[in-house]
Amino acid sequence: MDVGSRNAPFNAGPDTSGGFRFGIQGLLPDYRNVLVLPKQWVDAPIRGDGRVTLDGETSKDAVSVDQAITLELRVENGEAELRATAGGRTALVKRPLAASRLDGNIALLATARAEVGRPPEWRFQD
Repeated sequence: MDVGSRNAPFNAGPDTSGGFRFGIQGLLPDYRNVLVLPKQWVDAPIRGDGRVTLDGETSKDAVSVDQAITLELRVENGEAELRATAGGRTALVKRPLAASRLDGNIALLATARAEVGRPPEWRFQD
């Protein structure tokens, strides 16, 4: 999936992000219950500072968020890798992640905050 800001440049920090929410599960096996009362999920976004996070783990490297970013999640043999690529640079984070944690619904995830100036407007493209 490609993700990026529609209104770059913008003033965003680590509290702003765009990406995926996987494995959304609720107490009942029904999508309506999950929408109202989710109990479990895995987040995989890129933050406004260009770092990627996977289930709470953050990358050391960052990419520029003022251009289109390719965001990929791969899970193989219990190891997950979230990779963001933009402008020839890559930010990635790896961590153990059981495949069973990805069972459930999927959603696009976007938060937009700015301490000063306008917040980003995230766009998604497949």
